[in-house]
Amino acid sequence: MTIAEQRFLQWLRDNGATFPKLQWPTTTPNGLRGAVALEDIATDEPMICVPRSLLISEHLCWQDPQLQCVYRDNRDVFTRDDPVLTLFIMRELVLGERSFFHPYLSILPYPESVQDWDVDELRELHDDRLVAAAARRSSEINVYYDRVMTRLQQKYPGEFPETLYTLDKFRFAWKTIQARTFGRRLPWTALVPFADCLNHSNVATKYDFDVDENGMFRLYPSSSTCFAKGEEVFNS
Repeated sequence: MTIAEQRFLQWLRDNGATFPKLQWPTTTPNGLRGAVALEDIATDEPMICVPRSLLISEHLCWQDPQLQCVYRDNRDVFTRDDPVLTLFIMRELVLGERSFFHPYLSILPYPESVQDWDVDELRELHDDRLVAAAARRSSEINVYYDRVMTRLQQKYPGEFPETLYTLDKFRFAWKTIQARTFGRRLPWTALVPFADCLNHSNVATKYDFDVDENGMFRLYPSSSTCFAKGEEVFNS
């Protein structure tokens, strides 16, 4: 376990997250970072509980002391959840160790996808539509970066320097949001630290939030899914 991973786990526990039957990180048979069950986990048993205070959500972004006026006064730029969350994450990356979320952000891998493939690799797909879709996605990120940064430089000169708020940070944040957020059963799109550290498989899981005003995001196996001691634990 790396120092960054140890710090992340301690941060989770210090701030009220619980996952007593999970061991993370472990190395899976295919060489990925994942989680295994320390004990049997039954269907409908909450296996991860993360308090609201650890979620990076749209709600959090719109309440941020520095950024809320930026979002409010530039709604034409921040109409979607992607740029809202992306700017917040960029700001946290710029803060580095001063950020409350640094222990989480520092363990996230760079989210690679077909968008990052070179021309020769894309040619191997033998699928012009997929290649075109990858190009559109990559172009969309560049367009949004230019749009956001142009507005920030015009209205807040010196507050968001492009030497710190770089395209690389923007791409990392944007693609992390695309790959890791929850939202279908939340009141807003959100990154949920640790819940997003499970690998995906064809299993049934579900989550809830703030049941009986408990302030918790809870993830648990559903339907006929359960996990035996020693098995890798997946999200759907």
